[in-house]
Amino acid sequence: MWVAKIQASRSSSIFEPVAKKYNLTITAYPITSFKKNNKRYFIATATVLGDENSIKKCLIGIRKNKRVKKIERKKDFFMVLYERDNFLKELYNPEFIKVKPIVINNKGDETWEIGCFEKNPLMKLISFLKKQPIKFKLLKLKQEVLENIAIVNVIPDITKKQKKALQLAVNNGYYNYPKKVELKELAKLMNISYSTYQAHLKKAEGKLIPFMSKNI
Repeated sequence: MWVAKIQASRSSSIFEPVAKKYNLTITAYPITSFKKNNKRYFIATATVLGDENSIKKCLIGIRKNKRVKKIERKKDFFMVLYERDNFLKELYNPEFIKVKPIVINNKGDETWEIGCFEKNPLMKLISFLKKQPIKFKLLKLKQEVLENIAIVNVIPDITKKQKKALQLAVNNGYYNYPKKVELKELAKLMNISYSTYQAHLKKAEGKLIPFMSKNI
């Protein structure tokens, strides 16, 4: 299997503008596509990591996009029905498989990992993307044997306080090497005691890290 990992930034995305505007990380995966009234539509899932206020604003922003026809939300999980653009037409070649979910970061960049048994279709895709008025970068193109396909996983449920503690840690560089912030500073940002903040963060990590270790 040939696998291409690409990074792109484009204004036509329904997720990128809101991820950047509201400092969110969005993980999306296309579920199905269909044609109706001479138009092509997609249904995708999306999981959003961020504070509750930002997620609500994100939902409003996505609804305002004219290509979005329907959207449903439960907690941090979205289901979106939207109309295809030309960029997506090339990415949804039936010869391709999505090796991993699409990750849209808070800088407005989205990362795709696409597999194909033949190299040539991927080369044509890369050539197409290079000609588009978008920010594009090829991160990887190589032949490899896949161990698994990460499609849709149910992320462990964490409380709002645990989620906020985790988001503060991520956004302020706690998980960077070297660390950019200490727990005491994060506790002050959350306006709670050091021990309470540490408990929220440890509980969130205790739910997420075992889950992630099984799925990487």
